Amino acid sequence: MFLVRSKSCITRKRKSTISTAKAATRRSYLIYQNGFRPRCASSPASDLTGRRDVFSRRQYGSVEQLNAVEGDGTQTAGRFRVETGDIDGDEISSTVNSPVHLENPEFQTRWYFKYFLGKLHQNYVGTDIDREPFLLSVVVTDANNHNVQQYRTILWCKTGAKKIALPYNQSKPQTVKGILSHFNINKTEKGPTEVFDSEIQKELLVLEEQEGSVNFKFGVIYAKESQVSDDEFYSNEETTDSFSSFLHLLGSFVSLKGWEKFKGGLDVKSNATGTESVYTVYEGHEIMFHVSTLLPISKENLQQVERKRHIGNDIVNIVFYECDKVDSPSFKPSMMKTRFTHIFAVVVYCTQDNSYRLVVFSEESVPLFGPPLPSPPTFYNHQEFRDFLLVKLINGEKAAINNPLFAQKRERTLEMLIKNLYQVYMSEINKYDYQYDNQYDDQYDNQYDHQYDDQYHDQYDNQYDDQYDDQYDDQYDNQYDDQYDDQYDDQYDDHYDNQYDDQYDNQYDMTSMMISMMTSMMTSMIISMMISMMTSMMISMITSMMTIMIISMMTSMIISMMTSMIISMMISMMTSMMISMMTSMMTSIISYDNQYDDQYDNQYDDQYDNQYDDQYDDPYDDQYDDQYDNQYDDQYDNQYDDQYHDHYD
Repeated sequence: MFLVRSKSCITRKRKSTISTAKAATRRSYLIYQNGFRPRCASSPASDLTGRRDVFSRRQYGSVEQLNAVEGDGTQTAGRFRVETGDIDGDEISSTVNSPVHLENPEFQTRWYFKYFLGKLHQNYVGTDIDREPFLLSVVVTDANNHNVQQYRTILWCKTGAKKIALPYNQSKPQTVKGILSHFNINKTEKGPTEVFDSEIQKELLVLEEQEGSVNFKFGVIYAKESQVSDDEFYSNEETTDSFSSFLHLLGSFVSLKGWEKFKGGLDVKSNATGTESVYTVYEGHEIMFHVSTLLPISKENLQQVERKRHIGNDIVNIVFYECDKVDSPSFKPSMMKTRFTHIFAVVVYCTQDNSYRLVVFSEESVPLFGPPLPSPPTFYNHQEFRDFLLVKLINGEKAAINNPLFAQKRERTLEMLIKNLYQVYMSEINKYDYQYDNQYDDQYDNQYDHQYDDQYHDQYDNQYDDQYDDQYDDQYDNQYDDQYDDQYDDQYDDHYDNQYDDQYDNQYDMTSMMISMMTSMMTSMIISMMISMMTSMMISMITSMMTIMIISMMTSMIISMMTSMIISMMISMMTSMMISMMTSMMTSIISYDNQYDDQYDNQYDDQYDNQYDDQYDDPYDDQYDDQYDNQYDDQYDNQYDDQYHDHYD
């Protein structure tokens, strides 16, 4: 069996378990009371329609003006419907012989738990045109459809789970897009994309429990006739045997620590909400009772906030009322300071005849729900009373669940859960897509690389090896002959030029050293003479001044000038001689150096040019033949390998 995906959803086809058939007919489960046969098998819908046509205030309760208490303790006008079971005249009535049944059982059934869990099915995530995330679950099943296969589908969105059944045709399977169109989703922003992670089943079970009308938690309050407020009700510690018997009638006492079934908001780890509670299962629905006397009590807090926190947040409360006047209990909804509880079922036990009496208060916004109370609403059969009470409470919560107060809260919770699931599983899908893309890319790339490498490697290696070997042998032989001839000519010219330059240069280095020494000596002498001259002039001037003082100024000056002139002339002559000698010697050295450079350069250039031309032509011919053979072999091998890889990949 296949569910065909449209192109916008997913490209791979995958075998699946998704299908559904003709729309399922609504059925009602009849609960037959012990020892009685049902008068008819009419549906709740037809019952309610008939009752509305001949509406009886006493049948479904008179509508009385009752005070509603706000959260701050102020009272406002509110209206509650009171069902007492009293009849008047020929109006429609109910008796204890009437069957009781759960209303809308097929619609409220836990579809995912019943039809999907543990069976082959498909789950999708996506976003609608308004970018709101949704989940879609689809299964093919013949359950509860006379063995005719059909698609059962659930659309999970923030407004709640929408369920439809569609006919299954094996020759023309449904597409995801086609199924979504039945939910008025004709366009999607993203997806839907199939989720293959089995862990999503646990998440969808939790999501289904948030829908309400699946599992239930009902508050049970023990009240005494003299008490008139919920503070007094919640402060009761001691109870009676009749209340204990009533709790055992409702269900079984269970230890909370380590409890693994439906918890109903109670703590199952540290006994923070008591050590035990009352639990039962009825027609597949798990029910946890929040019993006031089993919840922790506080000596300091007179309002008993811990007890009120659980019971005050239950849609339905049972008030077990201990009183003498069993026919007219004094309980009123105004005694309870809560806006959340919409239905109060007041139970009174009569010790005289061992019977239970029942009165039901329903907030006026809650639609009518059955079963109607019998007239009189007295139950002598305790098991019959249990069945009637549980069905009445379950139907009442189902009727109240669509109240705007609860619908908004449920919508916020569902929106948060669905967004979280969308983010988690879309990221998982993207991760696995990337993983498998890479896996199969590598697998098939390597497979075809090896296949076509071998095939085309040999073919084009041989073809282009011969072609380019010949072409480039000639080209690069000539090119590198000329290149390396010139290169090694210059290399060995320089080598032997330097070798013989050094040899003959050293020969004349001694002469240069002698000249250098002489030059330094002459320079030292000149400097010394200049210093001496300056000193003598200073001495002469001092002497002259002294002479003037002794003999005469004129005589002294003449002597001084003559002495200076003689010393200057001597220094000038010696300097000229030294410069002339140094210039002559340097000229001779340079001339001799050039003579031997030219002589030995020409001699060894010819000798070593010929020697190394032959020596290096052959090795480098071979070297560069091989080098460029391999270079162009690899170049054209890789070129044609890549060309044919791409073609055949």
